[in-house]
Amino acid sequence: MTRGELSSGGQLNGEEACAAGEPSTGEMHVKKTLASLAALTTAAALSIVVAPAAVAAAGDGTITLTVVEDVNANSTRDAADSRLSGVTVRFTDAANHTFTRTTNAQGQVVVSAADAGNTLVGGKYRIEVTNPNTGTYSEARILDGHAEPQFTPATSFVDVSSGAGVALSVGYVDVSTLGPANATIFSAIQPDSIWPGASENKEIYRVPFRLDAPVTGVTS
Repeated sequence: MTRGELSSGGQLNGEEACAAGEPSTGEMHVKKTLASLAALTTAAALSIVVAPAAVAAAGDGTITLTVVEDVNANSTRDAADSRLSGVTVRFTDAANHTFTRTTNAQGQVVVSAADAGNTLVGGKYRIEVTNPNTGTYSEARILDGHAEPQFTPATSFVDVSSGAGVALSVGYVDVSTLGPANATIFSAIQPDSIWPGASENKEIYRVPFRLDAPVTGVTS
């Protein structure tokens, strides 16, 4: 059979089809496979949905937190106190999303729903203030029924879901300044310097904290 002539069945065989410029069966299979893969890739690309970035609940109120050193030890933030900057404050919501900030030069952290990176939702949050120096500071005394500007505990809970803002203060005291210098210590333990003794009849004794004066009996 010459090039371009039909076989007895009226069709060109594979070799004759190639010679005549027609695609072979293998080539047609490859083209169909590539076309199917292209269709699948296009469909997959169309099905991808880009999720929007998580943001805080738009209706949340603003949280204003102030951290100070309670210089006068009155459990209340006032003009005598020193503002503490660089203190780490962590906010956590019910879904365990966290948002961390540090206090500014005024000892404050102000958090709102518009803050970049704020993914808190629900409006009810736990606030944890990290002790800025455990070797120097201890958390200030908390008054019963405390209310701003009286100090709140370093771990507190707020509800700003209604849109109303909330302000709170956390105080620390410098433990090296607590109490009077060289305070007098009272004790019922008898020191070796006066026990035993034939005339010893005292039960309570006093001595300076630095032990720079003799022990003195005060009661019998």
